[in-house]
Amino acid sequence: MTDFSLQWIVFLAWSVLSIIVLTVFYMMYRQSRRDPSTMTYDVINKKRFRFFYGTIVFLLIAFFAAVSGAPYAERETPEVIIGVKSKMFLFEMTQDTVGTNQLVEFRITTEDVTHGFGIYDSTGTILGQVQAMPKYTNRLRIRFPEPGTYSILCLEYCGTLHHQMRSTITVR
Repeated sequence: MTDFSLQWIVFLAWSVLSIIVLTVFYMMYRQSRRDPSTMTYDVINKKRFRFFYGTIVFLLIAFFAAVSGAPYAERETPEVIIGVKSKMFLFEMTQDTVGTNQLVEFRITTEDVTHGFGIYDSTGTILGQVQAMPKYTNRLRIRFPEPGTYSILCLEYCGTLHHQMRSTITVR
């Protein structure tokens, strides 16, 4: 699902939600102007029943529409898996060269303290980041759109030589 179509789904969902909220307020306003003696409990309960279940149906539809295009859905199998072991003050990677537009999954862990793993392009723009934590493996999936050398920097202060904890990955 493209970003454009996801934006339209979000826009439509918010529009529908806004219309429903405005309709509820209008109905409450109209109801407050009625003569209370004309309302019976059966009529009130029937309206509450319809409103309650209508809201539940709407929320379920909105939930599934929002989650279906979420960025965390793993729909593709990575073409390249790179294991990364962080330790003071270096990154050990199983591979440091990948192809352009390949889906690359970094599996990052550490043996000592918490480290950050940030990937930057040649202009210094961060493309993705994840924390490296002891006894846990985090995953970062990324596609490199252009060939070149990308910098990898530690984003979490990890000691006196933290500023030297860097590496590169080459995209051909």
